[in-house]
Amino acid sequence: QTCALPIYDERVFLHFEGVAERADVFLNGSFLGRIQTGFTPWTFDVSNEIQVQNRLLVITDNRRRPGDVPGDIHDWWQDGGIVRPVSLHRRPMVCIRDAAVRTTLVPEGVRVELGALIDAPSRDVLELVTAELIDPATQAVIAKTSIDARPGSWACRELLLGPDRKSTRLNSSH
Repeated sequence: QTCALPIYDERVFLHFEGVAERADVFLNGSFLGRIQTGFTPWTFDVSNEIQVQNRLLVITDNRRRPGDVPGDIHDWWQDGGIVRPVSLHRRPMVCIRDAAVRTTLVPEGVRVELGALIDAPSRDVLELVTAELIDPATQAVIAKTSIDARPGSWACRELLLGPDRKSTRLNSSH
């Protein structure tokens, strides 16, 4: 497949929802990797390979082999090739890859645990993540905190919201 894309200062990911059973993936002549997971989603970071004009080559193989599940003897034939959607995803150079919020009722009020997983080009530079808890009824900011996060590692912060809805920072880790 050939496609044209504008180039921005961002990261680009090529995402496969499912390939049966194995595939070698190339973009613009560069080998991105081998998918050997059947119907499991798989993502390649193609930020360094993406160009204005692009050529994607996917070589699939659904031959059964001893040791595969199911093995080379089975009572059905599984389809091969790209069996689910393929998409490109763009993200800023620094972005939140995942986030989590957990609340626990405690005698003093509500303990709020915030976590963030950051993606960035460098793992050596801490990135500042700012979080706000907003009252859905009034849209007022109940609590605001910042976490120095090391890209590639979870950074966590605990807050305590008292009965007056004022927050107190308890601790942080990264």
